[in-house]
Amino acid sequence: MAEETYRQLETTGERGRLARGRYSHPEDRWIAWQEWAPPKFAVTAERLAAAETPAREQHRTEREQRWQRLRQADPERAARIEELARTARALREP
Repeated sequence: MAEETYRQLETTGERGRLARGRYSHPEDRWIAWQEWAPPKFAVTAERLAAAETPAREQHRTEREQRWQRLRQADPERAARIEELARTARALREP
């Protein structure tokens, strides 16, 4: 996990796609981030989990507040963003 990804974890609660797990060829298995990240950053798994949950909740609250302000300030732009999001979700569906 890059240092910036760790910072992102502690500020937003999001690990990012590349920080979720790693494949260990010698062990022939996937290793969860809770296993490999703590030793790399000299913290406990509990510290990572404790940082992740409240930060994620705070970040989501702030993001929702920004979204509400955008909806009020520029409803046309907000509608276009929502349409693009629906299109992206539809393209990701199998």
